[in-house]
This record gives sequence, C-alpha cells and structure tokens, in this order.
Amino acid sequence: MIDIPALREIFPVTRKWAYLDHAATGSLADPVFEAVTGHLQDFSQNGCANFPDWEETIEETRRRCATLVGAAPGEIAITKSTSDGAIIVARGLAFERDDNIVIPDMEFPANYCPWKDLEQDGVHCRIVPLKNGRIEIDDLLAAVDERTRVVALSSVAYHNGFRIDLKAVGEALHTRGVPLYVDAIQSLGALPIDVDACRISFLSADSHKWLLGMEGVGFFYCRQDMLDAIRPPFVSWRSMKEPFDLHAAEMTLAPTARRFEYAAYNLAGIYGFNAALDLLLGIGIEQIEERVLALTDRLATLLARRGLEILSPRTRGAASGIVTFRYKDRAVDYSALSKDLKRKGVVLSARGGGLRAAPHLYNNDEDLDKLMEALP
Repeated sequence: MIDIPALREIFPVTRKWAYLDHAATGSLADPVFEAVTGHLQDFSQNGCANFPDWEETIEETRRRCATLVGAAPGEIAITKSTSDGAIIVARGLAFERDDNIVIPDMEFPANYCPWKDLEQDGVHCRIVPLKNGRIEIDDLLAAVDERTRVVALSSVAYHNGFRIDLKAVGEALHTRGVPLYVDAIQSLGALPIDVDACRISFLSADSHKWLLGMEGVGFFYCRQDMLDAIRPPFVSWRSMKEPFDLHAAEMTLAPTARRFEYAAYNLAGIYGFNAALDLLLGIGIEQIEERVLALTDRLATLLARRGLEILSPRTRGAASGIVTFRYKDRAVDYSALSKDLKRKGVVLSARGGGLRAAPHLYNNDEDLDKLMEALP
C-alpha cells in the first residue's frame, strides 16, 4: 500500500496547491530536485572530472525506461521530447508519394505536425474522426490500406483522457503488417504499457508530465526488428557504434536505438528523469494506476453530484488520469475560470471544451474537495 502522507512530504507542491495539472506539467519530488541540483553542483565544482558517472547515469536511465515499458535497453534512445520520436519515424521511414499515415482526430500537435509535414512530399494524412469523444478501433482500421505505412495515436487523449485499447489496436495492425507508433506522454508514469504485449513498433514520451521529471528529456522506443527500417534523421558522433573513437575512418551506426541519439545530452534533465523513474518504479506502476483511477473515479462522482457534465470516458479500460468536465446549463469562459481557481489554490487546465483535472498518486481527497469548494 502506498503511504500517501509520507509521499506528500516529498512533493513540496502539496504545501501550497491542490495541484491537479499533471496532464500539462508534473511537479518535482525532492529526490528529483536533489538529483538535478546534485549534478549541477558536481559540474560546478568538478567540471568533467566525473564524466564516467554521467555516462553511467545515462545508461541507468536507459535501463529504467526499458523496464518501464517492457523493452530491452538496446531498444531505447534518450531524447529531448515526445516530438523527437515522431520526427524520427516521420523522417526516417522511407515514405513514397501516395503513402499514407492514419491518425485519430484531436491528437496533440506533437503527434500531428511531424506527420502533416510529410504532405508536402505527397504523403497523405488520414484523420479518423472521433465518436462521442472516442476513437473507435473499427474506424481506425477501416482507414488502413495497402499504402498505410504507420498508424500514429496517443495512448491517452490529452483533451478528454480517453484511453484506447492498445493491445487490440496493436494485434489488429500486426496482422496487417502495419507499424504502430504511440505517443505515450499521457500514460507513462500513471498507467502501465507493455510494448511487446501491445505489438507497439515505436513509442515516445517526455518526462515532464506523469513521469514527474523535467522538460527537455524523454525517450524513444524502437522495436529491435524495426531499427534498420528507420534512417536516423540526424547523425553525429553519439550515433556511432564507437562514439569515443574520435578518429574512425568509417562511419558505423550503433546497432541499438542509440543510433537515434546524435549530440550532447541534457544531463541535468537526465539526472532528474532517472531519479523520477527510480521513485515511480519503486512504488510500482500497477499500484500507481490503481491510485490514480481511484482518485479520478471519486472526482467524477463528486462532479456529477454537482450537476457537472463529465466529458471523459469513465468505463474501466477507457478511463485514465484525466477528468474533463463542464457546466451543462451556462456559457463559461473556462480559461478565465482556470485562472480564478488558481487564485484559490487549485491548479488545472482549460481543455477539451471544459476544465481538465489530472491528479497523480500523491494527490488526496482534500485536494479534490478543495477543487469542489473553489468551483462556482
């Protein structure tokens, strides 16, 4: 069982806010803050004298990312953003004119812009409309044909929290020989994903939301048998099999997903990400999922009792850490309302035609009650 009072002690944000905005940006736990500042202090005092420790932290982070999604470390590249993963696939697959990519409607721009950009090369983006805020798997598959090179979707929709059945999608696409790319930023850290069980070919996420790390660092998963199908869009010394052979006459790419890393790392971010992964994996993602779903179930019940309309799917399997809601009987400026709530000590976002609340494992009933008291 998670010791919530003890957990709240290491999240300073709880001392000032009912912080319910993890779908936008998470908050830093003390161990994460200390890892970042510890690295900066080391760099300040020692320069690169401890460079081997930096390298080991990079590799430890890679191993923990692999553990998080059930991958092998060699299938993980350390990146700077969720967008990096989409760009690697969009620019790395050998698309031809009249090929297509299938994307659900209402994707966050990180999972839209890199694919849409390919239209200037004659590649088509097929946007599948939602039904009642959900993407129906049959509709998604109906858009797939012999020229579909990849289906790209979010594990959880950022606007209303709809959680798609990745295993069902992955299995169906596998039988068609179509790779699946997953933007997992609204899942990882709160909900489990197993890339093998779900037949995922590519996955990407940044650390700064539910993973409780910093902006500017994330990871990209590429299934081992797809490595050679992607030409790295950026290549430099870190992409090489022997990155520290500085005078190599031949250029040989790393045989792992490290080939997608190409230059200097955001080391402070990586130190923080590594500490956040250590914290989350130590608690257990399945336990975190249980906690997050219990909080959002309670919040949805409280909101419904007040007569507010819940825009997020709440059935088991489709529910996530996001609850989007709105008033049924009046026009509301939700951006202005979110600012008013912040003045009352409650942090959330205006999204999806209403307000979006996104509690994490350290939130408690008092945080939810504070939101209910602050709502007009």
